[in-house]
Amino acid sequence: VQPIQLVLNRVRPKMIASQEMLSVNDVTDILALPLLGLVLEDEQVIVSTNRGEPLTLIGSKSPAARCYSNIAARLLGEDIPLIDPAKEGSGLRDKFRRLMQTKIF
Repeated sequence: VQPIQLVLNRVRPKMIASQEMLSVNDVTDILALPLLGLVLEDEQVIVSTNRGEPLTLIGSKSPAARCYSNIAARLLGEDIPLIDPAKEGSGLRDKFRRLMQTKIF
């Protein structure tokens, strides 16, 4: 299969910012492969897997669902910009959504 492209899975922006995880640029430099896309770490992946429902087809607005859809579109030849992990989830709406999805029990 040509060309070989890279998909980074389970990317955690907070860990990249605190340098506990390699940055996207570091990984692509080390592997010397073009980046097709990245998938952000997302609890909704586990939920959809446990339910047997495809994450991208259940109408979820989860970050991972958006990442998977972007990767599929790129494979079809669409020009979609990569998500910047540093900017992802930093807005007030995103923080509130994460708070509401947090399960206490």
